[in-house]
Amino acid sequence: MNVQELNNLLSGIVDVNIDSIQNYELNVSNISFLKLRDVIIELGRIYAEDAEKQVYIARIYGGFFKKNPTITAFHLEGNRVKIAISVREGIINQHTCEDVINEIKRRFKYYT
Repeated sequence: MNVQELNNLLSGIVDVNIDSIQNYELNVSNISFLKLRDVIIELGRIYAEDAEKQVYIARIYGGFFKKNPTITAFHLEGNRVKIAISVREGIINQHTCEDVINEIKRRFKYYT
């Protein structure tokens, strides 16, 4: 699955401008689809799962006091996790995406 397909999948779940989705890719090793699920559950709440495509869609909170929700899509492909993340910032930019991505990286550091 390429980045555009992941973005389309995410924008189909939430009403968001596809151009505002931020994409990241992390190198991992020794992580299964079920272990990915366990890591995501530690971070937030899973809304959708597609085992055939190896995709999870989850809500993860970030920003100031972890009060701003993001909708994040994860796609496991070999030794890479592709991430598409969408957030609606308020009047004050809380850098929610960066906060959530940093937390995801921290959780995945054990699998690099």
